[in-house]
This record gives sequence, C-alpha cells and structure tokens, in this order.
Amino acid sequence: MQRYKIISDHGDFSQAFREARKNLELNQSDVADLNNLSRYTVIDAESGKGDPKLSTILTLLEAVGMRLVMVPADLADRISLPPD
Repeated sequence: MQRYKIISDHGDFSQAFREARKNLELNQSDVADLNNLSRYTVIDAESGKGDPKLSTILTLLEAVGMRLVMVPADLADRISLPPD
C-alpha cells in the first residue's frame, strides 16, 4: 500500500522512493530497464547522491506509481496525512 509523503529534502525523496520500489517488489534494475534509465540513476536517487533533474524525478515517481504534488510550504506544515 502506498503512503502519502511530504517531501521536504533529498533524503525524504530517497527514502520514499526506495520504500515505494520495494513495496512493488521491483529491484533497481527493473525500474531502470522499464524506464530507459541507467541503473546508477536509480542507485543515486535512492542513496541521495547527485542532483537529479526534475524530469528524472518525475520518471522515477511514475515508475513506482506515484505523482509529484506541490503545495505552499506554509500549507504543507498544516496538512494532516492519512495514517499508515
């Protein structure tokens, strides 16, 4: 089951992406191969290395069935997410 996440830094993204990939029982090579990405791109995204382009982040999220939603920072602090 996918959970809602508020991502405020690269570490949050890395953790959420890795968790979503594992929940789908995909390995890093699967994600890379299915989305025309280098396996090292997936590894770097999960380890917090590098600074991926927005297009790469969107591709990675699509690979695990997620979307990017932007909200104003002051609103994000007040959002109540559903429990796990």
